[in-house]
Amino acid sequence: MATRRYNFRLYPNKEQEKKLFLARRLHCYLYNACIAHRRYEWRKNQKSVDYFEQQNCLPEFKKQWVEFAELNSQTLQGTVKRVDLAYNSFFQGLRKLPKFKSIRQYSGWTYPGKSGYKVETLGKHGRLILRDLGITLRMRGQAKQWGQVSTVTVETPSPCVGVVHLIEIHWAGWTLSRRIGNHSIKQSASFSFLFKRFRGAKCFPSSSWNNGG
Repeated sequence: MATRRYNFRLYPNKEQEKKLFLARRLHCYLYNACIAHRRYEWRKNQKSVDYFEQQNCLPEFKKQWVEFAELNSQTLQGTVKRVDLAYNSFFQGLRKLPKFKSIRQYSGWTYPGKSGYKVETLGKHGRLILRDLGITLRMRGQAKQWGQVSTVTVETPSPCVGVVHLIEIHWAGWTLSRRIGNHSIKQSASFSFLFKRFRGAKCFPSSSWNNGG
């Protein structure tokens, strides 16, 4: 099925910008925690960790780190999937080994399902509602053809550029598509253990976490 992506520019106010930044930072933390989990298991136990194992860690992970509980579950799964795709590309020789990312290097996150968002537009300008963040954003842009939105990615391409909303359209069926734990085993590291360990490291600056900066 062919897809087409359209970009819409978002115009958040200052309060909304803070919520978008916090969400992006949490997704960045999760991305790094997933990489740390995979590295630890391979170095200590010569064990490969796949997407489903890390996805199953998320419910307990959110209990341990309550900051993540407010985020849409499917967006967290999407971030875990992003790590899995990066490793699959590495194993296929298509890219280098995935590395930790700083908040400046981490572009954004994806809503794979409609439970986390609502798009109000007929293809030209409109509004984007992010339910997990409790915000409604003005968006500007125009699509040549329009249909039913199925996936949304919120991105900040660089610190100097505003947030960009990416939308893909599935032509067949007129469907729009979005682009883009404490799992303890004997001698295995849990998500929560690694998150606690790396939260104070360079990729998880504790001062910025505690002060919200």
